[in-house]
Amino acid sequence: MPSGRNRAFLAAAGSGKTSRIVREALAYPSSERMLITTYTNANADEIRKRMAEGCGGVIPRNVEVRTLIDFLLNEMAKPYQSSVLEEINYIRGYNLTGTRRERVSPETSPRQYFCDTQRGIYRDGLSELICRANDKTNGLVLSRFSECYDRVYIDEFQDLTGWDPEVVGLMLDSSVDLTLVGDPRQATMKTSRSRKNSGLADGRGFEWLEKNRPGAYELVDDLTTSYRCSEEICRLADGLYPELPRTESALRESRGHAGVFVVRPTDARAYYEAVRPQVLRDKVTSETVGLEAMNFGVSKGMEFDDVLIFPTGTMKATLSRGESLPPESKSKLYVAITRARFSAAFVMEAVPNGMEMWEPGRPAVHERRPSPMPGKTGVRSTTACRHPVEIRDVKHAHMVPLLPRFPDTPHLPSPPSPTP
Repeated sequence: MPSGRNRAFLAAAGSGKTSRIVREALAYPSSERMLITTYTNANADEIRKRMAEGCGGVIPRNVEVRTLIDFLLNEMAKPYQSSVLEEINYIRGYNLTGTRRERVSPETSPRQYFCDTQRGIYRDGLSELICRANDKTNGLVLSRFSECYDRVYIDEFQDLTGWDPEVVGLMLDSSVDLTLVGDPRQATMKTSRSRKNSGLADGRGFEWLEKNRPGAYELVDDLTTSYRCSEEICRLADGLYPELPRTESALRESRGHAGVFVVRPTDARAYYEAVRPQVLRDKVTSETVGLEAMNFGVSKGMEFDDVLIFPTGTMKATLSRGESLPPESKSKLYVAITRARFSAAFVMEAVPNGMEMWEPGRPAVHERRPSPMPGKTGVRSTTACRHPVEIRDVKHAHMVPLLPRFPDTPHLPSPPSPTP
């Protein structure tokens, strides 16, 4: 039975953090009122799926699985919005893409500051409104939160920016047992564009915790075993973050084509035909010699047998000469590397130490040869994704939080395609 109060889990890529969350939640008695919240609808759906699989196809009544936006808007902001906006039920929607008017004062013109002309609250103003409402009501927002839940899990905590960590700070002071889960190495997204806490970079939410609330939680870093990545992949990825705990590989399958490779740009198509890897790139405008590719950030949460990575110029310098990378670029490279189970190949000319140049003419990879494992038989496709996520347009797909799923708020237009 899990124990403890406020905790922060550092979870390496492929360490099974989602399984850990579900397993812990199901271990508590049904009298415990629990919330599991994560940033994207895709992650929330995956948690619901695994929760149902562990409970005969249904999610226990005492467990809510919600996106972060849905939870913050409906359970934290709306109940006491009148204390800030001076009108009950003023908020009618959520503005994911609009830019808040910074020159408007939240004290003299709160409606114009927090909401657009259609009464949709701006993404960057949601958590700020929650904090202000809690102050103006002498803590009623936090009291209601404590009355609704006994335990709360916040997934992908590393991506929290702006005022979002401040709301977590309020939660740490409540009677609710709070568990924060994430990986500072995978901070490829931002939950807000607010200037608040703009100095947070590598690890974001975890950095805020360390600076502002060092004694309010227990840091747990036991999720350091990767069930996805081979030993070679783990060593390469760990090299980007030598200050963090070492990741151990628990992958028990083997295959002839495995390891870390360099592929010349002129050989990239031949490599693709031979290995059939998932092609990964930095952004839509990245050159991929005509191969259909997926952005690094989009691939977070997925896994593939093999990946072919088109690194940026600064990433090539890091791989070849050990030069430092900006935090966000380093996180993207870590995510790209750790999508692979068996092999990661980089399209570049120079061959870094510890890597092997791939030469055309090698036998094509047709199947995986699994080591004997109890209860596991058969052969998987080399391009299989264990937890596939539907992507209709790979060129423009992007991992953004879709609009909250609540019945009383009309949906606003879908987010735009990612910018270069």
